[in-house]
Amino acid sequence: MARLTGIAVVIAIVTVASTPARAQDFSFSLGGGYSNLHASEREVINSHNVVGSRSFYAREGPYISAEIDRHFTGGPVPLDVSFAVSWTGHFDSYDVPIYNPNPPTANSPQHDCLNSQVNLSSFEGCIGIPLYSRGSSGLFVTPRIGLGLLYAHSVVDTSETTIGGTFFHDARHTGFAGVVRPGVQLGYATQRFAAGVEVSYMYAYGDLTPFGNSMTEFRAGLFLSYRF
Repeated sequence: MARLTGIAVVIAIVTVASTPARAQDFSFSLGGGYSNLHASEREVINSHNVVGSRSFYAREGPYISAEIDRHFTGGPVPLDVSFAVSWTGHFDSYDVPIYNPNPPTANSPQHDCLNSQVNLSSFEGCIGIPLYSRGSSGLFVTPRIGLGLLYAHSVVDTSETTIGGTFFHDARHTGFAGVVRPGVQLGYATQRFAAGVEVSYMYAYGDLTPFGNSMTEFRAGLFLSYRF
């Protein structure tokens, strides 16, 4: 399904780019808001036999995005062809008990904190169909779809308790995955500026160890763009 979607997006972009347009311009957009992440394997046994066998992450976090768009308004339907870069950060922590085989002292810690950092950067080509209430301004809605590459970097602390005590490690991983992201923007546009809300849903498949081989992400946020 993702392969067929990707082929359709590529064909549409190539067709639009090779077709002379009677009117076209560019815009630069910034966006940001709420991200909700779900991995195919939330709990994973790893080489350190972590307490609870848990590779953990925060489901909720922020995202930011930047995008350059080219607008084609001279054809049968208006089209937006763009390239977007975005970042999502998910951070979590929880306390674990410490086992000390030696007699504890008054200052001996009884707990320590494990931390999790999951950073996702995506690079996507997008195509959308803006539908305006009048001309190329006023209220508008833009259904769109993006296709690209996801760079995933995670650092997850783990703990191991043996007869000799509790030991701490961090598991680091970097991987890449393919991404498809359908979404919609709703807002108000003038000749120079546009602003509104955006919602999207991402599906990624690839090397996302230790969180399995697939990930989904829901986004809801705001955007502001400037035409030039």
